[in-house]
Amino acid sequence: MIHTFTGPIHATFFPIKLAFAVTKFNFTIWDGLVFGALLAFVWGRSAPPVLLAAVAFLLYLLVRSQLSRSSAGASIRSDDNEFVLENDELSQATVELDADIDNRPRKNHFRIDSMFDTCRRHAEFEYKIEETAVFVRLLHESLEDIDIVKTWEVRDGVLLEADFRERQKGKKWVLEGDIDEEIAARKKPLEWHEILPSYWNGMKYFILSKNLPKDDSRRFFRQEIERLKLGSNRFIEQAAKIGFIHDETSDWRLRLPGGADPPEDERQALFDSIRKFDLSYDEFTMAPGLVAALEKYLA
Repeated sequence: MIHTFTGPIHATFFPIKLAFAVTKFNFTIWDGLVFGALLAFVWGRSAPPVLLAAVAFLLYLLVRSQLSRSSAGASIRSDDNEFVLENDELSQATVELDADIDNRPRKNHFRIDSMFDTCRRHAEFEYKIEETAVFVRLLHESLEDIDIVKTWEVRDGVLLEADFRERQKGKKWVLEGDIDEEIAARKKPLEWHEILPSYWNGMKYFILSKNLPKDDSRRFFRQEIERLKLGSNRFIEQAAKIGFIHDETSDWRLRLPGGADPPEDERQALFDSIRKFDLSYDEFTMAPGLVAALEKYLA
């Protein structure tokens, strides 16, 4: 979070910020040229011009410091590190990989910016990779809306429970069920948990594509393509035995002819059986998109 100082306290901190900027620099040839030009300008003059030149050089270093930070931030906001989670008329969500909540570069972290209607959320997650599994945990999350100023719900991996409970007083219509259950659900993302291929539109593959050695990632992506294709084909064959028709235009990739519905026990048995095809039902419905993404990473 960026804190802005105004009034007298800002004037007090300004010289300190200048000095801090100077200490962080490795001088380049351009710095030397600027310094030499200023030195030549004030050589042999009285104290006021010398002081003015010194202030000008410090200001130059401060400006260069800001530009350097901007360049570093821009590098993590390139298309190569951006992943679109959702983009439709009502909602948008994007991920910036290896960036923190303030859009500064930070390895093994990512920032999510999302919007639904007028509500905006910003979050930072930490991630780690174990072989081909990706684990994440939530570190920061804020919310803002037309009638809600920016409100932090999670800071430093801690749910701000007292504030959350206070905001929910008199708003029972917002939460269905017990508030303690809602609190427990909100604490779960703070712990390390694995993200599966079907979570966040296959973001697991995006993270692996940016972190695994190339040969390792290509081998794993090929294996995933085969798993998704073979599992889907076998499940479709199984579904056809109780009357389902393969239809890629359907959200579920399956439909029933004429609105007929198979017996409930057969339908439940079908959905329960999908695990034997090394596939989850969510992976089955998302398989075409996941395969397309994997093929893109392999291109």
